[in-house]
This record gives sequence, C-alpha cells and structure tokens, in this order.
Amino acid sequence: MFPKRIALLESLPIDQGSTFCRTWADSIQEDCHRHSVCDGRFVRRLACEESSPTEVFSLAAVWLVNMVAGSYCFPRYVAALASRAEQDAVRHGLLENAWDESGSYNHTYRSHFWLAVRLARLLGLADAEIDRIKPLPEAQKYTDEHYRHCSEGEFGFAFGMICLIEEFTTPEFTLIFKAFLRSCKTGLGLEPSDFILKGGAEYFTANIGDDERHREDMPRLVATWLCASGVDLSSPSDVSRGLEQVRAGARYSADLRAQFFEDIFRFVSDGGTFRDLVR
Repeated sequence: MFPKRIALLESLPIDQGSTFCRTWADSIQEDCHRHSVCDGRFVRRLACEESSPTEVFSLAAVWLVNMVAGSYCFPRYVAALASRAEQDAVRHGLLENAWDESGSYNHTYRSHFWLAVRLARLLGLADAEIDRIKPLPEAQKYTDEHYRHCSEGEFGFAFGMICLIEEFTTPEFTLIFKAFLRSCKTGLGLEPSDFILKGGAEYFTANIGDDERHREDMPRLVATWLCASGVDLSSPSDVSRGLEQVRAGARYSADLRAQFFEDIFRFVSDGGTFRDLVR
C-alpha cells in the first residue's frame, strides 16, 4: 500500500558493525562528543575539583531552574516532530520518547518536568516562584529553536537535534548531579546523603535512565527514515549523504546548548543567582 512508508525496524541491516552503525557512531562522536559544548567555560568550571563550592552550586542551581522550563518543553517538540513523521515506526518511536519524558503511566511521579519542579522545591523555591521562572535568553532560544524546527523545519534536521539531546544527556546530567553533590552542603546546608534522600537524585537518574534507552533507539529510527527515503543502508556513500541533514541538526543543537551554557556562566560570573530568575 505505502511502500515508502513501510520500513520495519526488525528487517533493517543495522546490526552492530554494519555500515550504518559504523557511520552513525563516527558522526555522533564528531558532532557531539568532540563539539565545543563539551569544553566550554561552564563545563570546565563544574568539572574542576578546585572550583569553589559556592560557584559550583550557583552554576548548577541556575542550570536547574532553567531546566524546569526546558523539561516542560521537551515533550512538546518531540511530539511535534512525531506528528510529521510519515513512517509509523518513526512516529511511534518519537511518541514513546515524549511519553517517557512526560512520566508514562505514573505521570507526575516520573514526569521529568515534575521531577525538576521537586528539585527546585528542594532548592527552596515556593510553587509561586516556580510559576514565575523566566529562563535566561539563551535557554529560551534553545527551546524556541527546537520547537520551531520540529514543528515546521526540515524533518531530518530536526531529527538530528533530538538525537543530539539524547546522546548528550548522560554526560551533562552526570556533570550537574556531581556538582550538586559537591556543593549541596554549602548551598543548602545538606549533606550529600541527605540531598539524595530528599529526592535530589531523582531528576538526574530518570533523565539518564530514559535517555540512555532513547539514545539506543534513535539510530534505528533514523535508519528507518533513511531507508524509507530510498537510502541504501549498506552503501557508505549513500549513508553519509543521507545523514548530512541529520548531522547538521545535531551540530546546531549542540551549538545552542553551548550558548545556553555560556549564558549561565556569564550570568553567575556577573553575580546572578537562581533566585534572580523567579523575581
């Protein structure tokens, strides 16, 4: 009936070691893990053991308050992209991604947005303050640009933006979680064990757990889309050409993330605190 729309995940030649998998692994390594987003001032300062706990806490807390808004927006733009997918397998995979982020069957207990809200409460913010969060300009640009591309931009480009997010979650969230553990005594008067017992780890473990699964799913969804678009997945040149648009989107998403990180660094360096974002 719809030969270009039917591309079954189970039948694609994308086993470990296949042409597609090798090309994908090389591209994601270059576009994500070698990107400047991994080596900006924000990341370096949080990773440096000699950074003061006060500064580390401020950087992590400002990141978190912005991520309350970011976590609220993510399912929206993934669902927007899913609505435009012609292949059922791709649509289903993207919707499953958004469903996981929204909390699945337990909803508020596992929703990444509500976990971010609970962490903001642990930082001392009242719900009325959380309602008034005004993200930093680059944080707002980040969510706006992802939604714009997912809702009306080139499909492959937006696909790459989502792939980058899934790929970068574990290193980013691990970095921030470790920063909170190093600085929660200074910033909140809590021992790391108490920070964890009061729910400080849940936002990070939920994002890492879900996105590690999504990170493994995304290449198969991309391969399905390419196959349905007529790309020969056994041809290195065809796969490389087919991935150009996806890779461009991944690099753009990484650029936006780097700008967001730099905005946090400048804001904190100028004396800003997470509470300044809710006034």
